[in-house]
Amino acid sequence: MSPLRRIVAFIGFVMLLISFMFLFESLWPAQRTVEVQPLTPGDLSLPAPQSAVPGALLTMLLVPPRRRARLALALLIVIALAVACAGAPPPQSAEPTFEAVEATSAPGAPSEPEPTQPPAVTATAISPSSTLAPAVMPQPPESRAVEIDYPLTLRVGDSEVIRLALVIADDGTYLTPTAESGGRVATGDRVEIPNLYNTHTITATARLDSVGLTIDRPGDWEQPLLPGDNVVWRWTIAADEAGRQKANVIIRLRFIPKEGGDIRERELWARTLTIESTTVFGLPGPLATAFGAVGSVLGTVLGFPFADKLYAWLWSKIKRMLVGGKTSE
Repeated sequence: MSPLRRIVAFIGFVMLLISFMFLFESLWPAQRTVEVQPLTPGDLSLPAPQSAVPGALLTMLLVPPRRRARLALALLIVIALAVACAGAPPPQSAEPTFEAVEATSAPGAPSEPEPTQPPAVTATAISPSSTLAPAVMPQPPESRAVEIDYPLTLRVGDSEVIRLALVIADDGTYLTPTAESGGRVATGDRVEIPNLYNTHTITATARLDSVGLTIDRPGDWEQPLLPGDNVVWRWTIAADEAGRQKANVIIRLRFIPKEGGDIRERELWARTLTIESTTVFGLPGPLATAFGAVGSVLGTVLGFPFADKLYAWLWSKIKRMLVGGKTSE
């Protein structure tokens, strides 16, 4: 075997090894993780109505100064009237009054002491509504959980999928209130929670935002939340450059009354994802795959015709080294 053929075969063999390394690194699947966060029906309950006072104060701050003074004066008048009405004594009932007349006893008649009357006891009926009890807001009859499946690593130029789901967990419609104090547990009566699906149309809106990642569907993604059904969102992402990337995921619920009224919203779940975008020996994923494929073909073409002679030559060299080492001993 001539020296030129040996050099060509050796170059083909080295190119084949390097190409296999690029293919292995570029085709190795990205590391992924799945996280689950359980949610209770209370997390999905209807939010309490907001007070109108903060909105009025915010409106006063946004209006021009002249109108702001007028609104402030009107607000002070309303507060003064409310305080005056609250401090006024309650109206007295118009009942007939009777004058007390002293009875004079006849002269010489012995006066008998009158028996002492016990104080009158007034029975006050306590209504069940007067006791302090937590307000029960309407909520769905099932428990749910948030599942998110996302990659921990992402090669530059490749694409991966982020899966977000709002899945059903088994639970009943009835809840039992329980209180614990001083090591004792007191369990109350079973309370039926109003079904929120009967009065409201619920939608779930998910949003995925990131600066260093390309997202196929940016912005809000709204889907209906139906009884007993899972809600799934899928985004395809790609990294533009290597480094640690951040992605923000949020789920909001929207409650639309079926009989009309104010639409309420609440934030259900939010999370910041950390994704490490990498390269394959400094090359993007698709380019590394192409380099590995082409290099494998060229290495095979260059090294295959002389593979048997190259291996025989290498084996003879190794055999001589082993024999020389034994003779020197």
